[in-house]
Amino acid sequence: MRRVLTNSGWLMLDKLVRLLLTLFVTAWIARYLGPEQFGDLAYVLAYIAFFQAVVLLGADGIAVRDIARNVTEAPRILGSLLVMRVCVGIACWVLGTALMVLFSDGGSKTAILFALAGGALAFQAGDTVDLWFQSQSQSKRTALVRIVAQLCSAGVRILLILTEAPIQSFAGMIAVEGLLIATGLAFAYRRLPTPDRWIASVSQARALLQECWPFLMSSVSVIVYMRIDQLMIRNMLGAEELGTYAAAVTLSQVWHVVPTTLVISLAPYIARKKAEGEAEYLRALLVVFRVFGAMALLVCATTAVAAPLLVHLLFGEQYADAATILTIHVFTNLFVFQGAAQSLWFTNNRTGRLVLRNTLLGGCAAVIANWSLLPTYGATGGAISALISFGIGGMFSNLISARPIFLMQLGLKAKE
Repeated sequence: MRRVLTNSGWLMLDKLVRLLLTLFVTAWIARYLGPEQFGDLAYVLAYIAFFQAVVLLGADGIAVRDIARNVTEAPRILGSLLVMRVCVGIACWVLGTALMVLFSDGGSKTAILFALAGGALAFQAGDTVDLWFQSQSQSKRTALVRIVAQLCSAGVRILLILTEAPIQSFAGMIAVEGLLIATGLAFAYRRLPTPDRWIASVSQARALLQECWPFLMSSVSVIVYMRIDQLMIRNMLGAEELGTYAAAVTLSQVWHVVPTTLVISLAPYIARKKAEGEAEYLRALLVVFRVFGAMALLVCATTAVAAPLLVHLLFGEQYADAATILTIHVFTNLFVFQGAAQSLWFTNNRTGRLVLRNTLLGGCAAVIANWSLLPTYGATGGAISALISFGIGGMFSNLISARPIFLMQLGLKAKE
């Protein structure tokens, strides 16, 4: 537990530094570009998010779990995963650019923005090194790399604002930051390598794909109900409306780093509890659900009250309508925190199909709700749709597929 807390501390430091920098720089970029151009950039980032989910292959939790249980398998697991991610990342970059050219109503402008920012997909395979550090509760190495990369990229972005650079420059910086992180992780790995050299194994790759494909499909479905609102707002209401909405979502989603960071540190600990016995495992999970629930309530209430002030201070009067959107959207964090906690149960119980079912329900709800509410309520309808889809995908679908988890999400003890 001491290692978990230390590891979490480093991760939280990483996330806190990056969170503050991201908020400050993103708000400055939004003020500089204005709602319409900021909406164009947000549209491209939402589009890239779908491909980022594919590149990771949904294998993070599985790889960390297996390495934590048997460290001698790390070279084969990580080597196979790295090769797959490199190939998929390049393919997604090319495919995404082609699709943007063919189907985007923004024409060549949005295609160029995607081609520049999408380079990050090719460098995302570098995150495979982080899985080794996670399994050894050594995430401080990743934290230091990401903090340095974020500081460098933030400095360049500020310079771009001061020199009145075009929007394409900000898109390109997304890929540059990905390259910096991948390079830094490669150097960090040399200080704490695996027992043997990484090797790519066809049998290991096949085994990973057989277990992780439901998590991959689930990750894509999660992106659907997290990002489809932005794509639909851009296509149905316009770039300026999306710019206002994206400002609110930026403030709402900054809190996502808290549960995701804690889950990364808790994953090896929960995996070991599972090996010790079902009773200890369920007790540990219940504590996680209760703590995550309490943190989520505090976050949502505080942000909702402070929404008008936060929007005014960070984004300015041109984004004033974002305050109402933020007041509603921030309550999606109730389900984000609980959804992150339940991922520990899904991974250790090898129930990837349940994850897929839940997230597909959430994705379908997002599309239907946005289609129904956006024409009447505008961007505010997108926030309401997000609340509905996050609730279904992160919690209420468990009433059908995983009642023990639903009980623990309510803070109640599940049957062993």
